[in-house]
Amino acid sequence: MRFSVIVPIYNVEKYLAECIDSVLAQTFTDFELILVDDGSPDSCGKICDEYAAKDSRITVIHKENGGLVSARKAGIKTAVGEYVVNLDSDDKITPEMLGRANEITEKHNPDLISFAIEFFGESSSYTAFENVPVGLYSKGEIKNKIYPKVLMAENMEHMFYYLCAKVIRRKILIKPQLAVDNAISLGEDVSCLMQVYPRCERICVSDYTAYLCRQRPGSDSRSFRPVQFTQLKAGVRLLEGLKTDNADFKKQTDRYTAFICFGLLNAAALSDARKHLRWIENEILSEPLFTHITRAQFKGVSAKMRIVYRLMKKRKIRAAYLFLKICNFFKGR
Repeated sequence: MRFSVIVPIYNVEKYLAECIDSVLAQTFTDFELILVDDGSPDSCGKICDEYAAKDSRITVIHKENGGLVSARKAGIKTAVGEYVVNLDSDDKITPEMLGRANEITEKHNPDLISFAIEFFGESSSYTAFENVPVGLYSKGEIKNKIYPKVLMAENMEHMFYYLCAKVIRRKILIKPQLAVDNAISLGEDVSCLMQVYPRCERICVSDYTAYLCRQRPGSDSRSFRPVQFTQLKAGVRLLEGLKTDNADFKKQTDRYTAFICFGLLNAAALSDARKHLRWIENEILSEPLFTHITRAQFKGVSAKMRIVYRLMKKRKIRAAYLFLKICNFFKGR
């Protein structure tokens, strides 16, 4: 079998049928669809079973709720395809995605394909492309052109942090995926991908928009929760422990950590999280986050980011929070 499409599912009954239909509408049909019902409290499990009864290519896994990472692990343990596609259950793929992927794999035999992503919401949409030129990268080119921005370059350019929109050889993906701690729920894709890239001999970057990512105000990726700082720590510790031939990786980990802390602090300011400010302050100033923040070096970033990074390095987390509140106030006027 050519492809295994893995869909972790939790509390998305409103979008699930649309997601599944996008896979079943593929013009290339040599695939299996693995639906992982991660203890969803709504009717998702029933929807999965109904689809499986109609299409033999669908396998349904019902499991106790364990989070996104555990659901992906369950899926990849079951998968038999040569390549794996991860699809979030509120997103979609275009009808030609697997066909395009098959053409690329037959022509170039890559270990990983990265497609462009369309982010869409109720009122707007935009398309994002990888931060390296379209083309095929051999092992040497991966080191010279992808490694410098695999996590975060000095100018903050970076490769996509998403497992979704990628087609990855299963034998390369399975070990990194199983190595990610189930408790990591912020940066879980990064934790996996940083183990995948060093295993790749050939990577193909395509400008074909194959993945449609739904932007929901209440989704995990767009909402602030104080526990996200704790989750970030778990992901950073995994990155610290990785063995890589990327000489710049430690510096990139510093920049990545500082950048995510900036993002979380800004999200806290947007959410008016003043009641959590003492806890946020303690988390940012604790290890391993603060050491990475103090070491992070950037070039060419905005004045807003420079000010926030400087304040964080000086342990002035409350001042950074208030500064972001003021910036967001004027931006919203």
